[in-house]
Amino acid sequence: MAQEATGGSTRTVYVDDSEQDIVYGDGWIVANSTDVLAGYGSPLYRTLHSATVTTSFFYAYSGTDVTVFLIDKAGSDYSCTLDGRTLIDRGPPQAGSLNPTATCSGFPDVDGYHELNVTVFGNQSNPVYLDYIQYNPSPNITSEDFVYFPGDPSIKLGPADPNTFALFPGSALDFDFTGYSLTLRGLFDNEAYGHAASSAMYTIDGGDPANFTVTSTATSLTPFLANQVILQTPQYPLGKHTLHVVFLGTNQTSPLAVSDIIVHNGTSQVDLPPIPPLPSLTTALSNTPSQDVTQAVQVHSMPTIDHMLVIGLVLGGTGIIVSLLISGICLYRRHSRKNRRKRSLDLLADYTLFTPSPFIPFSVPEDDKHAIVEAENSRASEPPQIFVVHTDSGNVIPQPTTRSDIVDLPPTYDTINHTSPV
Repeated sequence: MAQEATGGSTRTVYVDDSEQDIVYGDGWIVANSTDVLAGYGSPLYRTLHSATVTTSFFYAYSGTDVTVFLIDKAGSDYSCTLDGRTLIDRGPPQAGSLNPTATCSGFPDVDGYHELNVTVFGNQSNPVYLDYIQYNPSPNITSEDFVYFPGDPSIKLGPADPNTFALFPGSALDFDFTGYSLTLRGLFDNEAYGHAASSAMYTIDGGDPANFTVTSTATSLTPFLANQVILQTPQYPLGKHTLHVVFLGTNQTSPLAVSDIIVHNGTSQVDLPPIPPLPSLTTALSNTPSQDVTQAVQVHSMPTIDHMLVIGLVLGGTGIIVSLLISGICLYRRHSRKNRRKRSLDLLADYTLFTPSPFIPFSVPEDDKHAIVEAENSRASEPPQIFVVHTDSGNVIPQPTTRSDIVDLPPTYDTINHTSPV
């Protein structure tokens, strides 16, 4: 659907053939093969509905202009009505033109509810395929997949070709959108531009830059191709995002000519593989661009909200585990101290405390023990007494010359055994 910038939004709603709101008649089947699209490009959401019999489908929407994108190699094997009125027939597809071909369009005068009916006359030798429908939505339509065209206020292009919107070397594209992913489509003109691959890079929300390659698929048979998928981002959290693209090619390489940008914001999310695939995404530019290109690349290497959330969860979980370990160790030590104290008290309970009796020299006769003990207790503060013990030799044992009381005990005698002479 051709759109001209008028200062307001140029967005349209993209309705894929897999949308559940499309009511199909008998005879339609899902075709995932892309072989049938040779020369027409691949289906945008990787699915088609195919009919090899006469059948129809119905779709209701709220808005104004509508266009149906069918693939019908023979041409004119369909008819379209909008609110009961026949729509304009775009005629058979033209080689090298838009892929797939817009086959019928309607332009109602009133913004509001409309009913679209399409009848196809397919057969085994000439199947008819439905890829998607586009229409201009009413202002209250917000949760759909939207298509934005160059000239829309939300697409900010740097220096570019005014006819094809091909970015000049080092030029940038900035686009604010609300959704969870997007598809950037372009066109290739084999006569106006070179055929060698070009380099480019993009960022989302100022995150890490990712390189991708722009390679023209135009040939001498199809020198002009439009609606070619150049970039398909991974999925992000549903919300507001900013796309930043920088063209790093030259005037002699494949162009990055923007035909439209499709924002995925529908209630039923589609899982589209990133283009280029995620393993080939890099966080640094593989080729060093010129000074002008370097100045055009403005990348902010700040962590995204998802990264910060993951780091916070990891650190928080680690802190909780460490706190639990420390608390467990403290409780274990306290319990161990209580058990050791209890065992000590239990051991002491098995013994009887007593006061030891005073020491009594074994050489003192038994009758004098009590007198000696009493004397010791009464004279505890007096100078010590010294006992002199005599043997039967009659010699006095030398005594210390210290100041002390000397008590002279009676001598003791050894028994002498006599043997009578024979």
